[in-house]
Amino acid sequence: MGAWSTLVTSEFREATVAMADNAVAQSPGEATAELGLTVVFRAVPEENIVVAECLEIPGCVSQGATQEEAHKNIQDAMRLCLSVIFEDRIREVIESHAGSIDYTGITGQQSIRVRAVPQLEYA
Repeated sequence: MGAWSTLVTSEFREATVAMADNAVAQSPGEATAELGLTVVFRAVPEENIVVAECLEIPGCVSQGATQEEAHKNIQDAMRLCLSVIFEDRIREVIESHAGSIDYTGITGQQSIRVRAVPQLEYA
């Protein structure tokens, strides 16, 4: 992607991204979460690209020919990164808890699928 040393002196813009899962209908009493994340844009003139990076998500970087394209691409990258982080963390919790489940007195069972689809919007 080019020399990162040139990014320090390149044009620097910043925007805060708010993540909220609006894809799932909210019911009364249902918990919601909103997380503020920072996206920075750096022009790389020698490559004719704009690099976008989410500072709070390690390795979440994208690019585009314009800042608008980089903006669109980083949102896709953030959705993917956050989905992977969510899935990995849930698996860790389930695996660490599996041995301590008390099955005494269970009269039924249901499976529930949880899907994280972060909705990203600029604040």
